[in-house]
Amino acid sequence: MQAEIKNHSLFLIMEKDLENRFKFFEESTGLKVHCLSLKSKILRGKFRTILMRFAKVRETKDEYQNFKDKLKDVKYLFISNPEGYIAKNFLRWIRKDYPDLVIISLQHGIFALGLVGKIDRFIKKTCNFITNSTIDFSFLGDGFAEKTTDGYIVFNDFYKKYLVEKGWRETDVIVSSYFLKGRKEDSSAGEYFVDKKNEAILFLQCLAKLDMMNKKDEDAMVARVIEILSTEYDQVYIKQHPYDRVDLPNFSDYVREI
Repeated sequence: MQAEIKNHSLFLIMEKDLENRFKFFEESTGLKVHCLSLKSKILRGKFRTILMRFAKVRETKDEYQNFKDKLKDVKYLFISNPEGYIAKNFLRWIRKDYPDLVIISLQHGIFALGLVGKIDRFIKKTCNFITNSTIDFSFLGDGFAEKTTDGYIVFNDFYKKYLVEKGWRETDVIVSSYFLKGRKEDSSAGEYFVDKKNEAILFLQCLAKLDMMNKKDEDAMVARVIEILSTEYDQVYIKQHPYDRVDLPNFSDYVREI
């Protein structure tokens, strides 16, 4: 990275559970890093989730007040994720205080695309408009592809194409699995398979700990997925989510954590 950019850049990790997600990016760029102490959580039911976040308003605003002076000499801000309510609020406040700052998002995980309908998007924007106008706070975050930053570094061409279809300029979207994951993309093998024929990776979501599913049902679901994968692949790898671990039962040797 050019010295001019490096000396006037900061990498902001928006959520505490992503603190170790971008170690290769941090080491290879040498950027200054700041990690927020905030942690997002989704409860079963949108109303319960909003109530829980309402209790976090003061904490979130205080976190921003303690952080914002770190941006005084920054021209380029790299962020761990633009999705979620924490990023939604921080990006809006940063835009107010530092309108000339260039903000670049990093892709932090795999996204299921095209799941949010127009009605849901309208309801979300309406709710956020009301709460922004009254208490300067958004309770509902954006999903993948919303144009909230100036640039986006993504895993592969699949995500870039999706962003361009959603209105991003091609020049504002960079494909670099090398920076994000510390390795070059292998287009012949696929992004998430070590060996397309023999090995598969299951990326876990800690659904019970996020209160989106009870532990018994989560265990049954994971076991069923592994059972299906084991009929197609000789080796199944399990990757834990950075938010928290999913405690798993003992599986045979063909299932291993990485």
